[in-house]
Amino acid sequence: MSRLSKKIIIGGKKITFTEIPANTILGLFRGENPVYELPVNAAFAEFAQLIPLAIDCPLEQILDLDIYGSDMLAIEEAFKETNPYFFQLALQLDLAGELIRLVKALIGYYCSVSPFLSSVAIQTPDCTECNS
Repeated sequence: MSRLSKKIIIGGKKITFTEIPANTILGLFRGENPVYELPVNAAFAEFAQLIPLAIDCPLEQILDLDIYGSDMLAIEEAFKETNPYFFQLALQLDLAGELIRLVKALIGYYCSVSPFLSSVAIQTPDCTECNS
């Protein structure tokens, strides 16, 4: 069986989203150091390693494009469509709460390090909050 894939156009550039191997996803959630038990910066680094597996375009190039809200929805839908196992496993492991805390922490971290978003930064939970 071949990997799922979907092509979308973002900012005039054709981008292909591809299914991430199941063993890679299992390693994130069930490995020796599950991603939801890591400090925010380490978890961010783990998730960042998935980007080249899921998208055929360097993230830096995507971030340089003019991206609108509808583009963000298309990116989210393409990732969900090509990587359903990622979301199924999170649901089966009852990780929804942990993932929500992790995503909020990642957004807070991103906003705090971005010079353009510092005015909208949300409070980033410390590592102990992400691990509880």
